[in-house]
Amino acid sequence: SLYADDPRECDAEAMLNHYQLQALVLVSALGGGDVLVATPDEEREGCLFSTRLQLIETDRVCNPTGTPDGEQLVEGVEFDRLGAPLAYHVCSGYPDEKGRRTPLSWQRLLAFGPSTGRRRVLHVMADKERPGQKRGAPYLAPVLEPLQKLERYSSAELMAAVISAMFTVFIKKNSDFDTGNLPLSALGGDPVESAGAEEGGDVQLGEGAVVDLGRGEEPVIANPARPNAQFDPFFTAVVKEIGAALELPLEELLLHYNSSYSAARAAMLQAWRFYSLRRWWLTCDFCQPSRELVIDEAVARGLIELPGYHDPARRKAYCQALWIGPARGAIDELKEANAAGKRIEIGVSNETLETAAMTGEPWQQVYRQRVREVAQRRDDGLYNPPKG
Repeated sequence: SLYADDPRECDAEAMLNHYQLQALVLVSALGGGDVLVATPDEEREGCLFSTRLQLIETDRVCNPTGTPDGEQLVEGVEFDRLGAPLAYHVCSGYPDEKGRRTPLSWQRLLAFGPSTGRRRVLHVMADKERPGQKRGAPYLAPVLEPLQKLERYSSAELMAAVISAMFTVFIKKNSDFDTGNLPLSALGGDPVESAGAEEGGDVQLGEGAVVDLGRGEEPVIANPARPNAQFDPFFTAVVKEIGAALELPLEELLLHYNSSYSAARAAMLQAWRFYSLRRWWLTCDFCQPSRELVIDEAVARGLIELPGYHDPARRKAYCQALWIGPARGAIDELKEANAAGKRIEIGVSNETLETAAMTGEPWQQVYRQRVREVAQRRDDGLYNPPKG
């Protein structure tokens, strides 16, 4: 907590704490395909630790000076003959940046310490779908084209609906139209100002205006037939296809639940399979490795004493942690609580897991607070033990 809760301790930019960095890492990895987290050793006045976490955007990781990919260098990732990363090449700016005054330079960041093997760079990838893949693909990459077309279609329908809300009139002129007459004259208006297009004036409809048409002119009302009744079914069908590619149901994509309890709960559970998998990836690639780096430094600095920490098995035991994310939530709180109690009763779950899933808080913390509350009520004579 001394490290994770203080932005000056964990963030190289001293802006976000560790939990906020987790959210930024996840969003950056999904949006860009991957993100690098460098771990520079930088002393800072008033801080206990020197391990900082520095996020590097994916666009800055590339081959130096535009060098083509080779046998051991692919898109800024340098690796050995077995494919393990050796170093990452990071540009000082963005390669496609325009108007830059200073020339670009590249820094070679080692993936592991040369003498200790300590992690120097954490590579958080959104998805790795093929053996030998060195860089990740953005989460929305498979659906970018349908998303773009759907956005253009929605914008066109919206504009058509706005236009249809206006009272649009066209002036139809017959072949025997006499150009010597004024095409339009508003009651009480200036004949020169109300002249038609033939006279260089504007033809407009005012509120409550009485319009006199010229000889050979008749009004024709344009009806674009909007809003389109088929827009919603088509939009929904496209979103379903996009959701299938993203492993997310329609209800989660649109944040709209209008079906039964069973269908809504099934959609939420399906979405949480995707969320849980992304949580696990984030824990493996960022949360747990950064925790181990901090504990390593705490032991080295003598801030904590862990006997036998040099033993890899004991070190792993010391560094184990249960990572609890935000609570899943429930559509029906009573049904979810009863189901949780039943799972504990038949032995397929425990209070720690159920407490974390329902509240997002550690069971030990909830239990200690509950003990204090019950003791306080008993001391004040307000405690009523549960029936049965």
